[in-house]
Amino acid sequence: MTSNLLIFLVTFALFGSIFGQDQPQYCQPEDQNEFQDCTQKFLTKYTNVPQSQIWNQMFLSDALYNKFVTATSLTDVATLCNALTNFYQCVDTVFDRCLSPLGWISQGKSPAQAYINDGVLRQWAFMCGAGFEVLRDTTAFTCIQRTFANNYDALYNQALRAYQASVAYDPSHACNYTKILQTSWAAVVSNTTCYQQKREHQASFFGCGAALEYVNAQFRHCAHQNTCAWTARWTWTSQFLKVEDGVKKLRIPTYHDQNEKGEWVEVQEHWVPLKE
Repeated sequence: MTSNLLIFLVTFALFGSIFGQDQPQYCQPEDQNEFQDCTQKFLTKYTNVPQSQIWNQMFLSDALYNKFVTATSLTDVATLCNALTNFYQCVDTVFDRCLSPLGWISQGKSPAQAYINDGVLRQWAFMCGAGFEVLRDTTAFTCIQRTFANNYDALYNQALRAYQASVAYDPSHACNYTKILQTSWAAVVSNTTCYQQKREHQASFFGCGAALEYVNAQFRHCAHQNTCAWTARWTWTSQFLKVEDGVKKLRIPTYHDQNEKGEWVEVQEHWVPLKE
């Protein structure tokens, strides 16, 4: 068994046991001290994100993204996953009180930030678990990494932002918005470089799974209908893609977002260019 595979198995088992827990308790001051100490040792030190920022906005997400897209080999990705594994081992005794959405809120985070933090951790649990196994194929790793590196705007600024705004504005249709995000990420990751390298199916699973785990933080009940089951063809991504003047583009459906005054305004459907 290779060292990378061993890391994958240990990480997958650890994340699975942690995120399968019920999390009903509050993060007490003494718990927060332990949590902050673990954050400093294993996340702040690894990512170089200041302690005061790492659990705010998308700082942790961006830091892990940057580590992933600049990895020179799968060994570097394993190092990333090891940092997360060590962090989880460190916070094991306070996890159920501090890292659930309720735990984040008890630490002073807004509900929106609580779900972002939970979603980012769940997303990377997938990418260091089932997603890591996909990346063991060198061609798949190279094309997925390149797609993420070249399409941050489409994946995060456009598709993920539209999802975040949509569920805040209209949570009653959350399962529809989660499906849109999963499909959008699958479409982006599978239809650029990975399509040319004949790894579109692995890439679709990776992109869809990463999005699915992010949304499961807030809308776990949608998972029964919005899955990322491996199938022979992912034809449903075609409704979110078109080629115009030789450039592939991703469709961002109409959604509502808040302007600088805090007013909800409609953002018209638009198409975002993708890069190979």
